[in-house]
Amino acid sequence: MESLPLYGASKAGLHYAVKALRKELRARGINVLAVYPGVVKSRFHERAGFEVESGLDPARVASEVIKAIEKRKAKIYIPRYMTIAKLLSPLLPGFRGPARVKSWYSFFYIAI
Repeated sequence: MESLPLYGASKAGLHYAVKALRKELRARGINVLAVYPGVVKSRFHERAGFEVESGLDPARVASEVIKAIEKRKAKIYIPRYMTIAKLLSPLLPGFRGPARVKSWYSFFYIAI
């Protein structure tokens, strides 16, 4: 999110912190789940001054997170097609969609 530099920087920092935390806690049997949701229907965008017409239902995101926790996954992208976009982004640097996938998702983590 180029217009929200601190928000974008915090997401990047959290991404790397979670990778380190996952590695550190693995030996203790604690799984750390990184969640990369797309735009979620919330007041965030309104408060940030953006108009968003559609987004993911928060209940759907919660359901996907619960499933990922139960399967002890390391990370999930919601919706799932964002996984493909993330994987293809290094191959398509000139394509503004997948090449900018980091701008599409929010980020949070869960340690369990």
